[in-house]
Amino acid sequence: MTKSDKSDKKTDFADFRYQAITTLAKDWKSPFTSISHKKGAVVEYTVIAKYFGKQTISFPIPNMTALLLNLSYKLYRESQREIEKLKPRTDKINDDFFVPNVSDFFDLLEKRIASVVFAYTALEVFANEHIPSTYTHKKSRKDGKCKEVYNKEQIERWVDLDEKLSIILPVILGIRLPKGGATWGKYKVLKDLRNSLIHVKSKDLVSVGVKDKSIWNKIAVRDLGNYAMVVKDLIALYLKKTENKPRWFIKLPF
Repeated sequence: MTKSDKSDKKTDFADFRYQAITTLAKDWKSPFTSISHKKGAVVEYTVIAKYFGKQTISFPIPNMTALLLNLSYKLYRESQREIEKLKPRTDKINDDFFVPNVSDFFDLLEKRIASVVFAYTALEVFANEHIPSTYTHKKSRKDGKCKEVYNKEQIERWVDLDEKLSIILPVILGIRLPKGGATWGKYKVLKDLRNSLIHVKSKDLVSVGVKDKSIWNKIAVRDLGNYAMVVKDLIALYLKKTENKPRWFIKLPF
């Protein structure tokens, strides 16, 4: 077993959502605590946050994409197991039926809504964290008279996710994105669904039948897509040429 293999074994136990975890390459003494640590000791990046009053709490820094993607997946699976238990009163394909427990069904809807929103947000975080701090993006102004230059902070705030995914990230990560492919098409469906949930219109909440465009006809369906998997597949496309893929992505449990 090589030294690298031994180091990997020491960090294998750690939760996949760690932002960064490694082992010391040599003995090290903390300048803050004066505690000495031996070569090979596990090192993790931590944060000190406000807890209660003057008390603080410290914990390893998690990767936000991993947190949101995992949460989206779990909520989808929970809601899917519950919705598949619903049975109509008869075997007729067109038969409708009232849900047996309204409160449980509302819980199910909450999980499906959250799953969609968190999946999309996970993709936003992934895109933003892969833009280098020194990167700039040029785009034509709306009146076409000149080009505007955006720094990282401005890109994160003002550039649409579509543009980040289709133009900026492919350049940064050196990939060719198949925009007409199935994965990109599923992303567009996710974006439309997420937008309809975030920017709810009154007309979207009224249902007059199975053919209308209400939110309920989009999220109460049994075959709602698993958008955590859609985002995972899309991220895989961006990382295909990345030699050292993020640990959280390699160890993602789904």
